[in-house]
Amino acid sequence: MTEIYFSSKYTLLYILKEEEEEEEEEEEEGGGGGGGGGGGGGGEEGGEEEEEGEGEEEEKKKKKKKKKKKKKKKKKKEEEEKEEEEEEEEEEEEEEEEEEEKKKKKKKKKKKKKKKKKKKKKKG
Repeated sequence: MTEIYFSSKYTLLYILKEEEEEEEEEEEEGGGGGGGGGGGGGGEEGGEEEEEGEGEEEEKKKKKKKKKKKKKKKKKKEEEEKEEEEEEEEEEEEEEEEEEEKKKKKKKKKKKKKKKKKKKKKKG
């Protein structure tokens, strides 16, 4: 397995699960056998036609597999982008909250100062 760095453990689990599924699919497709031979009584022409048919089937399977892989990659990329966006949004929200807290503290401090001033004025 190649080394990849992930932003969260959930992404890692998702990708590992995908890899397992791909391996299972490859095992299922590989275990299908050779296709049953050349047909015995048809002679050379019959055997050639069957080989061509098998070649076309293999090509179709390969194309289908490529399409599936491409689709999975696209889906995986979209998931990662979505996750990154969510993380950015969370960070922005945290920053906003921090700013609000700072403003509240500043306001409180100002109020306290004002109160102290009023008390001093009353005493003096």
